[in-house]
Amino acid sequence: MKRHIVSIIFLCVICLVGCKIEEPHGNNKDGFQENKVEVSLNSGEVEYPKSKEEEYPVNGVKFYFDEGCTAYRNGEYEAAVKALKMSVLMDGKKEYITQSYTVLGHCMTELGDMENAEVYYKKALETGNDTAMCYNNLGLYYRKCNDYKKAEENYLQAIEADKTYSEALSSLGVLYALIGRTEESVALLEQAIEYSTKPRPEYDANLAYSYAAMGQIEKARESLAIAREKGYAEEKCEIVSACIDEFEEEFKKELIPTPNLTEIPQQKKGIVIAIDPGHQAK
Repeated sequence: MKRHIVSIIFLCVICLVGCKIEEPHGNNKDGFQENKVEVSLNSGEVEYPKSKEEEYPVNGVKFYFDEGCTAYRNGEYEAAVKALKMSVLMDGKKEYITQSYTVLGHCMTELGDMENAEVYYKKALETGNDTAMCYNNLGLYYRKCNDYKKAEENYLQAIEADKTYSEALSSLGVLYALIGRTEESVALLEQAIEYSTKPRPEYDANLAYSYAAMGQIEKARESLAIAREKGYAEEKCEIVSACIDEFEEEFKKELIPTPNLTEIPQQKKGIVIAIDPGHQAK
């Protein structure tokens, strides 16, 4: 029962930790290209400002793509959908098609339209670009829908497309942690850390959980310390730390010998010892 509770806590952790649906690559730190034209999207209306064409020497496809990504980051999902659909319609050269479908999938997920989210993630995959990323996003989508079998299938496809792809290695590692395949989880998360090209403290935090689930408490605390050093948010560290403490207590209890109640002890003079050998102590 306690392990079930710890697993529930871990589900909360991974919602904070990472394994986010992956965003397309770009030029800035958020993974999107910088938007050079300021246009309000609060109303959901997007118009191409021809008067600013000199300031924005690119085609309308990129403009709508950038506007859609900006709206998505700002939580304006309906406005983002409108802009990104325009980008798709105008993208005759298919320059931004994979990214547009990907972010459309993100928007639909945020809007709770899971059916169309799946459609867009599959369309992104069908473009044949960034295959590993697209499979990983589909895997994350299915995990969000609690379809762990399909999630695993897509993660494995992502890893097959790129065996050093840290995002998919981490995603599969988290999935295996959730379903109790902790040894495999540890191996995958260690690989994710090894192949990652930038510090990813959430990988170390998830590894800490998997170590703890195996009973390797010291290694778990070491991994959590590394996550902290890499800048992992303290409130998230506290959640992972609580999981480690829970596992430590559980494993300690498992090490305490259980009395053999089927053997009735000798009765001492003047003392009546009543033991039901058919029931174990709880």
